[in-house]
Amino acid sequence: MNNRILSLLIAGLLATIPRPVFADGWTVGGIGVVLKSTDSGSTWSLSTPVNVLLNSVYFVNDTTGWAVGGGVIMKTTNGGSTWTTDFATTGAVLNSVFFLDTSTGWAVGTTGTILKTTNGGSSWSLLSSPTGATLTSVYFVNSSTGWAVGGGGVVLKTTTGGSSWTATNPTGAALNSVFFVDTLNGWAVGNVGTILKTTNGGSSWSLSTPVNVTLNSVTFIDASTGWIAGGGVILRTTNGGTAWTSDFTTTGAALTSVFFISATTGWTVGSSGTILRSTNGGVSWTQSLQQLTTATLSSVFFTKARATVRTVPSGPSFSADGGTYSSTQTFTWVSGSPHSIGTTSPQNGPPGTRFIWSNWSNGGAISQTVSPRADTTFTANFMTQYFLTMSSQTGGTASPPSGYQNASATVPLSATPSSGYLFASWTGNGTGSFTGTTNPVSVTMNGPIGETAGFCLVSPATTWYRDADGDGLGNSTISILACTQPAGYVNRSGDCNDADAAVWAIPGAVDNLAGALDSSESLFISWTSLDPIDGSGTNYDIARGSLSTLHSSGFPGGGVCVGNNLSDTPYTEGPLACGLTPGDGCWYLVRAQNVCGTGTYGPAAFDSIATCP
Repeated sequence: MNNRILSLLIAGLLATIPRPVFADGWTVGGIGVVLKSTDSGSTWSLSTPVNVLLNSVYFVNDTTGWAVGGGVIMKTTNGGSTWTTDFATTGAVLNSVFFLDTSTGWAVGTTGTILKTTNGGSSWSLLSSPTGATLTSVYFVNSSTGWAVGGGGVVLKTTTGGSSWTATNPTGAALNSVFFVDTLNGWAVGNVGTILKTTNGGSSWSLSTPVNVTLNSVTFIDASTGWIAGGGVILRTTNGGTAWTSDFTTTGAALTSVFFISATTGWTVGSSGTILRSTNGGVSWTQSLQQLTTATLSSVFFTKARATVRTVPSGPSFSADGGTYSSTQTFTWVSGSPHSIGTTSPQNGPPGTRFIWSNWSNGGAISQTVSPRADTTFTANFMTQYFLTMSSQTGGTASPPSGYQNASATVPLSATPSSGYLFASWTGNGTGSFTGTTNPVSVTMNGPIGETAGFCLVSPATTWYRDADGDGLGNSTISILACTQPAGYVNRSGDCNDADAAVWAIPGAVDNLAGALDSSESLFISWTSLDPIDGSGTNYDIARGSLSTLHSSGFPGGGVCVGNNLSDTPYTEGPLACGLTPGDGCWYLVRAQNVCGTGTYGPAAFDSIATCP
């Protein structure tokens, strides 16, 4: 194999291997110290673009950022390769800078100073401030709502983008850092272990002091997971600050700033040029091997957060920053930078299927702007619906009307016949449909379903009788008129005991009664069994009498019962069992009986002859 082919094969293999996405980061401090990393903090490069104290750094993308300090505001548009320097006209020392995008930002500092720019820092306006205290930190969640904190426990809030502020003092301890995840949930930290938490946008605050050191920085990636750095301690919480765990560093450095881009990856900086990195959510920390400065580093900021955008269930499309997608996408965005995501509703799926938007996992509007600071998944949740097609044949109507129904919903169906018609049956197709004669009935929407209601004219309809015991004969007192045979019904009535399949009806007259003598003059009397008609529980009675008596006296003719409850096998008598005189003869009558009642010997006159019990 020549070298060119080998090189192409290697290049092809390398192209299939996922490459790590490194975050760009910056930390500032000391007298003009700026450190930059392009490999998530593994290595750093040093520059000193100014000769004044730097306190805070903030970037909105990989190229555009600002740093502030002792009366100075610096800006870069090339990732920190070069900086332009604008000295503030207030003379105040600036302690914190925050930007929403490349245009709008704020900076705060000593003597209550609040500055705002709407042109990316080309010019700054001095805003009216309700306090003369040193302001140490500023944070905004949108263009209107933001907070600043500082000395004496002051907390400022604006809902006008900074045009006006309200001031409160929920604590007497100096506050050094503030962070909010939305307009309601936020935290502020400060001296003597002070931790403040609000769930109502700052209208009220709860206080906790899990440690007794100065806390300088707080950051969260969501409403539950956050970290605090200060003194020689790092605190972390996974329940929104209800409880904190304390991990003391081994460097002995005073930590000044902490920043996380995901639930696992974060950095903290502090005195003596200390830079620590965690890849397990702050459980343990590794110190940078480079020692490029001994100055105290005051602020650290990293870009790049992975944003995963998806739908549940899969299938519907969504948009992100103007692009349209129909499968899960993972984007690498600058931490904290604004991006648009959205979807539409309803959306068509496979035939007979559509999707209705329910919500985004972050609670935002159907189209919204998000600014994830950490790895975040945004899920657009949809309700699946299936189309129910309803139709009816001539002779009636069916409800509900055709339309979409929620997946897995139980939908009642009803067929209403017109005058002169009867409901016949449903004919259904699709998963969860129904075919049969039950009305009304329900179907389960496990997919697109079609249902047709059938009807028939009353005049050719049949009366059907309930056959509970399944013996083929129905209960005459329970009947329905229907176009087709319903389940459990038959078209024959007269079952006197519909709970016993062995008994059907009161027996009728016995047919085919016959007698025969054999060579010994024994008599055999036979008849046709009524079991196929009246049930297998039918027995027989036999009455006998003298013919001469019958002729001379008429009925009852001296009849006697010679057999009672006999089976349907032939009745036999021995020779001369009749016991008559010569020239006389005997008559025999047979009747049937079962639990439904007793049958007849024949004509009514016969029944007056001697009767068996």
